[in-house]
Amino acid sequence: MKNNCGTKALLLALLTVFLCLPYGAEAYFFSPSDLAVSVLPNENTISPGDTAAFSISITNLSTETIMWGENLWYPSTSVGGYIDGIIYNRSPYVDGTGFLLNVSEWPDLVQNQSFTFDYYYIDTKDSIPDGSKVHVAPVWLGFENMPAQYPDDKIGYDFEIRTAAGAETIVSSPVPEPSAIILLATGLFGIAAARRRIWR
Repeated sequence: MKNNCGTKALLLALLTVFLCLPYGAEAYFFSPSDLAVSVLPNENTISPGDTAAFSISITNLSTETIMWGENLWYPSTSVGGYIDGIIYNRSPYVDGTGFLLNVSEWPDLVQNQSFTFDYYYIDTKDSIPDGSKVHVAPVWLGFENMPAQYPDDKIGYDFEIRTAAGAETIVSSPVPEPSAIILLATGLFGIAAARRRIWR
């Protein structure tokens, strides 16, 4: 009888301990301080008629690994493109523009690891003046924790990050190489000499 009571008491104690254990790991909710985001040009200088392309870099500052689509949803983005302060689609020096946000695979990011992806491009015309500034404004990115931290939120994501600055590319025509200048000068000198002979 005593043995049965002791066994029942032991089983009851074990059951109590089991029920008090936390069920599963608590979800980690990312916040703006967990990420560093910047936008940068793929090239600092382009020739007239070239494409000005821009990228976004995301760095994980938290101790938690970012697993896209599992604990943090892929970012939603917005941007504005400008040429010398004029919105791209109102500029006479633009052929076209579009998004490059077609990432086929988003890698998991451990602490201090970064991921850079193509983001935006602006096609310039051959007639664009030298020194033109092709610019994208600071970028807004929206993030949503999974499961959503605020499932009933009205903005569609849990937090947003704005890049500290935009990015800029300068348009510059290629400078002729010295050999090309010498060749041109030689040709002009030859033409001038030939004309002098004709007039004699």
